[in-house]
Amino acid sequence: MIAIWTNAGTIIVFDPEVGTASGRSEHEAWKEIERRKAMKQERRAVLQC
Repeated sequence: MIAIWTNAGTIIVFDPEVGTASGRSEHEAWKEIERRKAMKQERRAVLQC
């Protein structure tokens, strides 16, 4: 994973599995990545049923 901090104070996180997310803090950005991963797993589970 790659994290980039902007001059405006925003952090942009890239995860190869779910793409790019940004936040006002590092915690917020990583939380969004985890939320997207959970959603992706839920979709996989629904499709397999």
